Parts: sequence; C-alpha cells; structure tokens
Amino acid sequence: MKAVAFRYQKRDAFLYHVPAIIKLILLFPLAISVMYLNLICLCAGFFIIITFGSFSGFSIKDQWANIKPALIYGFLLYQLTIAGRCIDILRTSLLSFAVFPSLLIPGTGYVLLVLRLTLVMLLSSLLFCTTSSIEIKDAVCMVEIKIRSLLGKIPFIKISPHAEFGLMLALSFNFIPHIVELWDSLERSYTARGGKKGFRKIRILLFPLLSLSFYAASEKAKALAARGLAHSGQD
Repeated sequence: MKAVAFRYQKRDAFLYHVPAIIKLILLFPLAISVMYLNLICLCAGFFIIITFGSFSGFSIKDQWANIKPALIYGFLLYQLTIAGRCIDILRTSLLSFAVFPSLLIPGTGYVLLVLRLTLVMLLSSLLFCTTSSIEIKDAVCMVEIKIRSLLGKIPFIKISPHAEFGLMLALSFNFIPHIVELWDSLERSYTARGGKKGFRKIRILLFPLLSLSFYAASEKAKALAARGLAHSGQD
C-alpha cells in the first residue's frame, strides 16, 4: 500500500498513548522554535524526529511521504526565486548574464527556510499520524471550552460556553490529510496518463485540487448541517 502523508495509522507505540491535548500544546511552540534554528540544529532536529518516528513504527517511506508537500513548495519557491533574480538582472544590465550559473545556486536563506518548513512538516506529521480525527477534535474543543470558561468568570464579559472556533479549527486540521489524499489521487491519475513530472504537473493539477477541495468542504458542511452541528454554538 502506498504511503499517504498525514494519514492516521493505528499502531501500538509510545506516541499513540500520549494524550492528544499534550501533543497539540507541544506542537505549536516546537514549530515556532524550529523557524529560528540554524543549520546545525536543523540537522540534529531531523535526526531526532526521524529516529523518534522510526521507534514509533513509521518507515523511512512513510516519513518521506510526509515531507513531500514541503519539498514541492520549496521547489516552487526556488523557481520563483530564480525568476526574480532574472528580472532584477534585466533591469540592471544584460551583461550580467555572464554570471548566469550563479543564479541557479540557492542562497543560504532559501536553504534554511526550506529545511525549517520541512522539519515543521515532519514534526506535524507525528501528530496527525498518531492521533485520530476524533481525538484532535476533542482536544481542540477542550482547550477552547477551558479558555471560554475562564473568560466567562470576568465581569461584564458574556461569552458562549460552546467550542465554536475549536470545532472549525479541528475540522481544518482533519481536512489536511484529505487534501493530501486528493493530491495523491490526482498525481496517480496524471502519471497513468503519461504526464511529465516537474512544474508543469503542479500547474496542471493545482486547479483540479482546489476544485475538489472546495467540493469536499461543501459536502462536509452539508453533512454537519444535516446533523445539526453547524449551529451548535448557538443552541
């Protein structure tokens, strides 16, 4: 079976027994901290996360599938960077094209940005792959209800006790694996029809992905409305 990024996989490992609320609370500060790491710390972070993921039952193939979206984004960012450099050269002097090979060498800032995003993606995958959608929803809603109960004790502040924002946030989190699965399905169809890899593939598949994602979101909203969950915060 082909590995799909961010798909929940039921296994018996330590990370599966950690409460979802603890994983959520740790994820955000860790992700923010990653964006400030230097190259040496990033390499150490990759080693720690990959090793920890391996002990949790995830193969290198599974972890590679989880970081592919970040690498695709990095490739697009690289192409945009090269295009920007070429435009700057055209504005200054055509003679500068003598140093054209140097344009293809990515800068240190770009490399660090892609590595940081990739590490954040790998870190986030540990949450989604070891936590079911129901556990994520319950954890997010629990945090919001606790915050609302504390705010409700402040005089002159009237606030609903229902987790309205938490439910929307949990639905957004749970929709990420579905988008990745849609992309994987489109990519397989594109490859089966003899499509070529590279930027052309991304450009062709992007609009079908957006269309299918909006349709899936609309169907999920209709299902929630049919179950009376769309306006649960107003009951």
